[in-house]
Amino acid sequence: MAGKIYLVGGGCASPAFLTLQGKELLAQADAVVYDALTDPRLLDFAPQAVKISKGKRGHQSSAAQSEIHDSLLELSEKYKTIVRLQGGDPMVFGRGMEEIEFLRQHGVEAGVIPGISSVLGVPALEQFGLTKRGLADSFMVLTASSANENRTYEEWKTIAGFQGTLVFLMGMSRLETLSESLIKAGKSPETECVLLSSIAPGRTRSAKCHLSDLEQTRAREHLYSPGLVIIGGTASAFCKQKRPTVLLTGTNSLNQKIEERLPVRIQFQQVLEPVYDDFDVELRRLLEWKPQWLVLTSAHGTDDLMRLLKEQQIDLRSLQNIRFALIGKQSAKRLAEYGIFADLIPEHASSQDLLAALCKELHPGDRVALLQSRQAIDVLYAGLKKFAAQQAALLSNPEPVQIIQKPLYSVSYQPVERFWLPQKALDDPDLAELLKGDVLVLGSREAARAVLHFDLLKQTRSIAAISAEVADVVRAACQQAGIRILIAPSPDAKGIAACIEQAFPQADTGTDCPQTDQSTGPSIR
Repeated sequence: MAGKIYLVGGGCASPAFLTLQGKELLAQADAVVYDALTDPRLLDFAPQAVKISKGKRGHQSSAAQSEIHDSLLELSEKYKTIVRLQGGDPMVFGRGMEEIEFLRQHGVEAGVIPGISSVLGVPALEQFGLTKRGLADSFMVLTASSANENRTYEEWKTIAGFQGTLVFLMGMSRLETLSESLIKAGKSPETECVLLSSIAPGRTRSAKCHLSDLEQTRAREHLYSPGLVIIGGTASAFCKQKRPTVLLTGTNSLNQKIEERLPVRIQFQQVLEPVYDDFDVELRRLLEWKPQWLVLTSAHGTDDLMRLLKEQQIDLRSLQNIRFALIGKQSAKRLAEYGIFADLIPEHASSQDLLAALCKELHPGDRVALLQSRQAIDVLYAGLKKFAAQQAALLSNPEPVQIIQKPLYSVSYQPVERFWLPQKALDDPDLAELLKGDVLVLGSREAARAVLHFDLLKQTRSIAAISAEVADVVRAACQQAGIRILIAPSPDAKGIAACIEQAFPQADTGTDCPQTDQSTGPSIR
């Protein structure tokens, strides 16, 4: 029986723009075929799936549509659930209908899960709407790129006469044609316009101009595809947001916690992703030591523990007398998925808070097994050893607390594709400064080493380090490059968030537009 194929829209800006149903299907997927405008973080929702890149990009080397069709058909013969993951919405200026028709012809069942198209998502990032009372009560969405013949004068005349907001997709390389065609068809050269360039997942750049100088503005502001061209309607009310950029290098869990603690005005871009090397720890021997506590400090560590139990054929019932201490709610949630519920979770997800909470629970003679990454800073191990020594000094004839540390895995980091921009944009020497991040987050010493190895310091103006030890890895290089280093007041997501906010004074955020109550919005200055 052929598998089912689901065309899933991944949204246009970040994993937050994925629907719940789309996320559920990714979790169930045996295979994922993804395109070039898919946020790479979405693939983390499909940990068990075979992942196949079939990118399609204008003016770049791309997979032919026939190749994508053949791949989907082949996968349907091998797997039960296949996700065709596309940026935005698969049915908005994509090949969704073509793929469905092809699958139907070959007897393959297909479903569609919509996503948030760039038509809505990218303006939302800029707090900008396509309709506004008194300005536009409708909008028209068109593509500036078409496989059909060029639009006729009569068609352009109809478009130019539309009284709402015009939105062109795939138009950043056709701005002169758009301007000339609309002006010739009767649109005023003074019509206000907005260019929105979606340069990377969650990151945009924008400019406001008149219809007559679309291409000049794009060149001056170094704006490239993919992007939106918004003409008339609400364009007059557009206010350019001051959106600082934070470059992330941590685990998905740490990144998520940082984002949750920062204002919505900040945009984020992941530049490094973790790669895990799991170890074959002799778990049976560890359990024969009869620990009272197992301490886990990451969701990956939880997964790795369960992997070892399964591979070494150790029954879960062997854990029945062991209590679990987890560093945070995300790790505890992952453990609960295996049917085990944490006995101890600190109020704040940090090594210090976990250490303090655990020390309150320990009794003389308790055995504690600390399971974390090889590169983990020794906050827990050193703190537990100190606690055991203090306890032994206070008690007469004590049976001291015993601690064993077992690394379950090591973590290294590799760069992720940072930009959706075409190669000609990345080769633009003037663009490099505009694409810099304001703050680059360093959540571990290994991430800091990777930043040096991949020469990423040149991409930022300042550093937010989780601790002084992490900052020391890049300190000399930062001093040489004139890059400011800020150290988090506490070594956790909360501390990093506070550190980042320190780097962005309130005066440097907000909007360039003056306050106004006029329905027509502010004029171009």
